Amino acid sequence: MKKLMIWAALFAGVAMLPSCLDDKDESCSVPEITAVNYLPKNPTKSDEVTVTAKIRNEHCPFQACVTYQVAKLDAEWSFAEESYKSTAFVHSSIAGETYDFTAKIPATGLTGRKVHFVIEVITQHFLYVTSEWEEYIVPGPIEPDPNPDESGESGGSGEKGSEK
Repeated sequence: MKKLMIWAALFAGVAMLPSCLDDKDESCSVPEITAVNYLPKNPTKSDEVTVTAKIRNEHCPFQACVTYQVAKLDAEWSFAEESYKSTAFVHSSIAGETYDFTAKIPATGLTGRKVHFVIEVITQHFLYVTSEWEEYIVPGPIEPDPNPDESGESGGSGEKGSEK
């Protein structure tokens, strides 16, 4: 369900991008994603990771985001849609130029985690491309996931409890 909401937002945002060139002989090409990188290479549990790339599309504006997943080091990757998270979308405004893409993956908050991510790009004509999957590890012993009652997050209200 969450992935469907992400896609709906993505498509709605793409529909609002400026038009392609007026030349009817030009068609929208698939964007190119190059020079994907992330720093720091060995993050701690409190480090957010900055993802960068070069994105180019000859004829159409596009939007891009990072979709990522976090798992314990000893766990298999889950392919359930709700296990994926996404950064905010970045919109290009000029076609035909290389765009310096940057997004931040939040800190995991726990050691013993692995994170994999992909950059997703879509044009206003719904041409879609992704980068190759990248993965990094937050080293250390595998810390247990926090109990929602202990973190104050219960019932999805977003308010933190203050019980003693």
